[in-house]
Amino acid sequence: MGTWGTGPFGNDLAADYALLLDRSDLPEVLLRHALSQPDSTRIENWEVTVAAAAVIASSCPGGEPLHPVYGPHKPLPPLLHDLRDLAAAASSPSSPGLHRPMDG
Repeated sequence: MGTWGTGPFGNDLAADYALLLDRSDLPEVLLRHALSQPDSTRIENWEVTVAAAAVIASSCPGGEPLHPVYGPHKPLPPLLHDLRDLAAAASSPSSPGLHRPMDG
């Protein structure tokens, strides 16, 4: 289907990423991997980066709940605080990936 909404899990790749998080015994590794490649020019990487950042944000005090259908369902273990900084840096408008031409 591709994209059906504007939220962080409103596309196939992000919804699939949520399933991976639910099935993983080490979701922190998946989150770190998704957030460590924001300078990629492939839009698919950005969809997963945004989804990972949303997962981190939802775990913060006062964080917005994730999508009840397409977001991860399995509760995450307590996440290390450095993931917050990594998520903020990866989703920043000054991140290099936002200023590069898209791959064709």
